[in-house]
Amino acid sequence: MELSMSSTIQLGMADYWGMVRRRKWMVLGIVLSTIAVSVVLCVVLPKNYRSSATVLVEGQKISTSYVKSGVEGTTDGRLNAIQQTVMSRTSLTKVAEQFGLIVAQMSPLEREQAVQNMRQKAKITKMRLGHAKGLDTTEGFTLTFDHSDPVVAMKVTEALAVLA
Repeated sequence: MELSMSSTIQLGMADYWGMVRRRKWMVLGIVLSTIAVSVVLCVVLPKNYRSSATVLVEGQKISTSYVKSGVEGTTDGRLNAIQQTVMSRTSLTKVAEQFGLIVAQMSPLEREQAVQNMRQKAKITKMRLGHAKGLDTTEGFTLTFDHSDPVVAMKVTEALAVLA
């Protein structure tokens, strides 16, 4: 007297539709509550836009026996120099004044805080592209800037990329 429980039940679309119909109030409640939470989050959470620009720095393509390089040092050294120039207080202050992030009525402390805030919102991420053995590598970085106004985010990112 052995009982076997290995029978499988095949469910079709009609079976699933019947489950949904039987639990229509629960399904409707879940859908409506999800929509309500989404709308509240869209209204309550602050808007933040991110703009990015990619700056590529290529190594010299022509042999140094033919043409002397106008730029000394490695590509990595040049990348660090470019990043320091872009993120310097002078560059950030100039761009902030250009796009109204710093106004003339601000105290020196407020101006410094605005530059620090801008430095936190601007991020530079190094990148390296190339073949497996490191030959023909192109190095560069991606510059991103976050702001509550999408136009300001785009223009500040563009201005910082031009400084590079």
